[in-house]
Amino acid sequence: MDKSVNGFSLLEIIVAMAIVAIMATQVPRLTRINYNQQEKFIAELNVLARNAYTLALVSGRPTQLFFDFESQIKKVTIRKESDKKNVENKAIFEIVQSEYGNNSLLWNDNFEIEKFIIDGKDEAIGASLKTVWFYIMPDGLSQQVTLVLRDESVGKSFELGLNPFFVQFVMV
Repeated sequence: MDKSVNGFSLLEIIVAMAIVAIMATQVPRLTRINYNQQEKFIAELNVLARNAYTLALVSGRPTQLFFDFESQIKKVTIRKESDKKNVENKAIFEIVQSEYGNNSLLWNDNFEIEKFIIDGKDEAIGASLKTVWFYIMPDGLSQQVTLVLRDESVGKSFELGLNPFFVQFVMV
């Protein structure tokens, strides 16, 4: 009498369930870490934008949020219109030491720019993006800006839109 039993033993089922349970607890944690990186970046970018906004209102001069990807350390800085003019008689913007808080933000290397749209024109099309900026005027309004960033750590893109009245980035 040959009794061959097809199926799984109780021990095999318990081990499989334990593996599934461990994976189920770790996958959301890994996703949440990345989401927190995005939230942290957006919050830091908004602090910088609000500082530039405050500086424009207080100084009565336009400010820029200046994105520099040319140098070794990629960063975003606040620049204020100075009294100096260039050879074409255009205003020169200089990095400021803000008395209202941070004046720069180090760029997260996991985020690559796919689109950088200012007033309907994509500044990232064509060549590699080296520097780009947008203005915040003394009346508190900014240019319309849309950023599409790719988070290389997860291989997904996310989009930020700048509210030109409140100078605040939000996920779109």
